[in-house]
Amino acid sequence: VNRMLQLNTYPKAAAFEQYKQTSILTATPSKIILMLYEGALRFMTMAAGFLKQNKYKEFGDYTMKAQRIFVELKKSLNYDHGREMALNLEQLYSYIDFQLSKATIKKDEAPLQAAMKTAKILKAGWETI
Repeated sequence: VNRMLQLNTYPKAAAFEQYKQTSILTATPSKIILMLYEGALRFMTMAAGFLKQNKYKEFGDYTMKAQRIFVELKKSLNYDHGREMALNLEQLYSYIDFQLSKATIKKDEAPLQAAMKTAKILKAGWETI
């Protein structure tokens, strides 16, 4: 029976991975940004859970994953089209990155929550596009 469960699970997992890959490849730029915000928020939520459990290594790993997303978002800003918006987003991404660094160094939930709050506001803005 275990062997049958393994065989039945693999095609579903492979199909799900294919679906995720197709979703990313066919997504609009706005949708990709929204997916990145969702991923960053998921990582920050997981980090908060690890912090509450005093699992500092995992906490650091997940805050770093969220930081990488915001570093990449900052790199992707287009200053030639909508310079003012790009500058504002750059400041917000830098703020989130700073708060995540502070949370990691101090092992403090307050800066993590500040980063999450800002990311949620950004995500809500992109959902209207």
